[in-house]
Amino acid sequence: METITEFGETRWLVSIMTKLVIDADAFKSWHYKNDPTHVSFFSRETFRFLAERDGLDVDFVGNDVILLRKKNE
Repeated sequence: METITEFGETRWLVSIMTKLVIDADAFKSWHYKNDPTHVSFFSRETFRFLAERDGLDVDFVGNDVILLRKKNE
Protein backbone atom coordinates (compact mmCIF):
# COMPACT_ATOMS: atom_id res chain seq x y z
CA MET A 1 0.00 0.00 0.00
CA GLU A 2 1.55 3.28 -1.12
CA THR A 3 -0.98 5.71 0.36
CA ILE A 4 -3.90 5.54 2.75
CA THR A 5 -6.21 6.29 -0.17
CA GLU A 6 -5.84 2.65 -1.18
CA PHE A 7 -8.27 1.67 1.60
CA GLY A 8 -10.91 1.54 -1.11
CA GLU A 9 -14.16 3.16 -2.05
CA THR A 10 -15.85 3.03 1.34
CA ARG A 11 -15.93 6.05 3.63
CA TRP A 12 -13.19 6.05 6.23
CA LEU A 13 -11.45 8.25 8.76
CA VAL A 14 -7.89 8.07 10.08
CA SER A 15 -7.33 9.62 13.48
CA ILE A 16 -3.77 10.36 14.60
CA MET A 17 -2.66 11.60 17.99
CA THR A 18 0.89 12.94 18.16
CA LYS A 19 2.87 15.94 19.27
CA LEU A 20 3.54 18.21 16.31
CA VAL A 21 6.69 20.16 15.50
CA ILE A 22 5.96 23.88 15.84
CA ASP A 23 9.04 25.35 14.14
CA ALA A 24 12.81 24.85 13.80
CA ASP A 25 13.66 26.89 16.90
CA ALA A 26 11.20 24.99 19.10
CA PHE A 27 12.50 21.68 17.70
CA LYS A 28 16.00 22.39 19.05
CA SER A 29 14.82 22.17 22.66
CA TRP A 30 11.94 19.74 22.13
CA HIS A 31 12.20 16.75 24.47
CA TYR A 32 10.39 14.44 21.99
CA LYS A 33 13.34 14.39 19.60
CA ASN A 34 15.58 12.97 22.32
CA ASP A 35 13.38 9.93 22.93
CA PRO A 36 14.80 6.97 20.93
CA THR A 37 11.30 5.53 20.40
CA HIS A 38 10.28 8.62 18.40
CA VAL A 39 11.66 8.11 14.92
CA SER A 40 9.51 10.45 12.81
CA PHE A 41 8.34 13.99 13.39
CA PHE A 42 5.43 15.79 11.77
CA SER A 43 4.04 19.29 11.54
CA ARG A 44 0.70 20.69 10.45
CA GLU A 45 2.36 21.49 7.13
CA THR A 46 3.22 17.79 6.73
CA PHE A 47 -0.41 16.74 7.13
CA ARG A 48 -1.63 19.53 4.84
CA PHE A 49 0.82 18.34 2.18
CA LEU A 50 -0.29 14.70 2.53
CA ALA A 51 -3.96 15.70 2.37
CA GLU A 52 -3.41 17.79 -0.76
CA ARG A 53 -1.29 15.08 -2.41
CA ASP A 54 -3.82 12.33 -1.73
CA GLY A 55 -7.06 14.30 -2.14
CA LEU A 56 -8.06 14.12 1.54
CA ASP A 57 -9.70 16.45 4.00
CA VAL A 58 -7.59 17.25 7.05
CA ASP A 59 -8.81 18.64 10.36
CA PHE A 60 -6.75 19.56 13.41
CA VAL A 61 -8.51 19.00 16.73
CA GLY A 62 -6.70 20.86 19.49
CA ASN A 63 -2.92 20.66 19.43
CA ASP A 64 -2.37 16.93 19.10
CA VAL A 65 -5.14 15.27 17.07
CA ILE A 66 -5.22 15.06 13.28
CA LEU A 67 -8.16 13.67 11.30
CA LEU A 68 -7.70 12.59 7.70
CA ARG A 69 -10.73 11.52 5.71
CA LYS A 70 -11.61 10.68 2.18
CA LYS A 71 -13.29 13.63 0.47
CA ASN A 72 -16.94 13.21 -0.41
CA GLU A 73 -17.17 12.95 -4.17
